[in-house]
Amino acid sequence: MKTAFKVITGFLVGATAGAVMGLLYAPAAGKKTRKKIVRDVKNVERELEKGAQKKLREAKEILTDSVDDLTESGKEVLTNLKKHLV
Repeated sequence: MKTAFKVITGFLVGATAGAVMGLLYAPAAGKKTRKKIVRDVKNVERELEKGAQKKLREAKEILTDSVDDLTESGKEVLTNLKKHLV
């Protein structure tokens, strides 16, 4: 999971840097260039938010499954203890 996050982060940072450099060297007026940079940064922000939300959903699912498994295991242990005590 850490590797995938690093790859995605690296890709997004590289894409952003490339877009900014392209805009800065493009023959456009300063005002237009600034607007393009703001728009592109907002797009990257939205993409990062989507990725973060997806990772949070995945983490929540993993944690929920783990809690469910631990609860079930705890119930089994209690059942076995009751059998041995009775």
